[in-house]
Amino acid sequence: MARKAIQSSFVLNLKFAALVISYKAGKFFNVQVFKKYEDFFITAIENVMQQRQADKIIRNDFIDHCITLQKNEVLRDSSTGYEIKPTTDVLAAQGFFFYIAGVDPSAAAMYATLAELGRHPEILQRVHDEIDETFEKHNGQLTHDVVQDMEYLDKVLSESMRMYPPIGFLNRECVEDSVLPVGNIKVEKGTKIFTPIYAIHYDEKYYPDAKVFNPDRFTKGGMQTTLSDSIYMPFGKGNRLCIGARYARLQVKAGLVHLLRHFSVETIVGPGGIKLKKEFVQLRPINLKVYFKPRDTKV
Repeated sequence: MARKAIQSSFVLNLKFAALVISYKAGKFFNVQVFKKYEDFFITAIENVMQQRQADKIIRNDFIDHCITLQKNEVLRDSSTGYEIKPTTDVLAAQGFFFYIAGVDPSAAAMYATLAELGRHPEILQRVHDEIDETFEKHNGQLTHDVVQDMEYLDKVLSESMRMYPPIGFLNRECVEDSVLPVGNIKVEKGTKIFTPIYAIHYDEKYYPDAKVFNPDRFTKGGMQTTLSDSIYMPFGKGNRLCIGARYARLQVKAGLVHLLRHFSVETIVGPGGIKLKKEFVQLRPINLKVYFKPRDTKV
């Protein structure tokens, strides 16, 4: 359902672009991006919230947080002054976006990582060695500590998300008149600012041989760590950094560990090389096939 909600199409991309460029205009013309799926999810979440309140069920999860927020008459953003009433519809909509943001991007990140590993057997072997050694160290159990101990896999994922970031750009709005420290450029309050994440991640000034899959860029003390962290932003940057960034990385790493513990991968690229398909705000690698082969291991 989540994947269908954000499946790329010309109409969906056009609607999304309209809302990004001018939210007020989009609202005036009643531009609706997810109407069909949004209604389904919002109704489901509303029913859960009502049941929790009626039965006085406390689970300390996202739904409980929504119920707590609803006790406030108004929610206010301290930096922009923007105010909104935490109605059931508003909170249920947040749940809907939490869901779609947590499904497809994680799957896309895992797919891109496996695709690159399948093209680089020497890197894949290092990952397999690390997985085997770590499981042996932890008595064959897949735990949080096991996933966290795999430093090289973490570099592999970081490099994969550099090359195939979950979002291709950031859009923000300036909340006060400012002057950029570089170039003495004046930016007025209300100005829309677009940050091209994909372009930055492939800028040779920051990432030499940017089209080459090289996890060692992210070695502690290496080239990437000596530069401003603003050149690496697969989950965004600043106060509105993706709230699920840490969980998403853990989820993807755990999935990769489980698969690569038992399988090896080989990627076959079609004629013309790897191409990129526009998926809503994502760029997904296509024109390739990833094949799984069972590993002969007892670990």
